[in-house]
Order: sequence, then structure tokens, then C-alpha cells
Amino acid sequence: MYSNTHYENYPNLKPWVGSKYGQGRTKKLLVIGESHYLPKGSTSSLNIENWYSNNQNDLTDIEKSWINTSGIIKKNIPINFPKSLIGFIEM
Repeated sequence: MYSNTHYENYPNLKPWVGSKYGQGRTKKLLVIGESHYLPKGSTSSLNIENWYSNNQNDLTDIEKSWINTSGIIKKNIPINFPKSLIGFIEM
């Protein structure tokens, strides 16, 4: 019933990879954040079978923003990472 096509159905859930990842001999940072929440009142994920058989087009724009892994990380890099790391973490 479940398959690896989940990222095809919900592309906003794809992991974020910085533009400098894998370049040179710099250290790499892997951040795994698989869980996302949907806004209060959302019913999109209440039925697990529907969630895995539906796709991102079934979500509202607000719900899509709540599961946008790359967008969430890009928004929070300047806020939550020390300034000394900003040069190493490219958006």
C-alpha cells in the first residue's frame, strides 16, 4: 500500500540540500526533519489511507507551506544558525 512515490505525491516534503553540499573538503551537515505538522483545523492527514493515496494538489496553499521542508529551512537558517556558519550553509 505504501511506496517510495510519496515524494512524487508531495514534492514539498523533499529534503533540502544546500548549494555547497559536497563541494571541496568542507564538513558536511546532515539535518533530518521528517515530521511536519499541518495548521490547526486541517483535516488532510486525519485518514492515513487518504493521505497516502492523495497528493499535494489536495492541500490548501497554507497546508502546502506547512510541509515545505526547503522553504522552512531556508527561512530559518539566518534566524537559528550562528553567523559563523552562514557562509558554509548556502541557500
